[in-house]
Amino acid sequence: METKRAMIVDDASLTRMLVGRLLNSDPRISVVASVADGQRALDELQRVQPDLIILDMEMPEMDGVEFLRRAVLLSAAQIIVFSSSASKAQMAMRCGASRVVMKAAGDEKPLAQGDGTLLDVALEVLGLSTSAGDSRRCGKPSRGGSGGSMRAYGAA
Repeated sequence: METKRAMIVDDASLTRMLVGRLLNSDPRISVVASVADGQRALDELQRVQPDLIILDMEMPEMDGVEFLRRAVLLSAAQIIVFSSSASKAQMAMRCGASRVVMKAAGDEKPLAQGDGTLLDVALEVLGLSTSAGDSRRCGKPSRGGSGGSMRAYGAA
């Protein structure tokens, strides 16, 4: 069984820890890097060569939008934006994000396990989901917004 490599990019250390635990709970995914800003993520991108990037949009040094613009040129990784900003999430879809999962303060549903959560979306974009009935789960979604989707939890 091939293990998919994941990188988490978020300035909140608690979020990085929780997302890391969630992704590592599936034996098909291994978190290989966890960084606090876009510039460090770019530095790590070529070294760790992730298959998946979980990306926050609001960070110091280099925000998620700028990182995303550069990353899509340097890597074939699927990029899931995990953001609390609806406007930045929409921009991320235009810039090449595979999917967007909205996070809201105090809402733990995206970090739970089960259908529609961050882990479920990660498995979808990596082509590892075994759930039936959703045609998006077959093959690799296209970049640039036409094949991606946004999932919102709580108030954005």
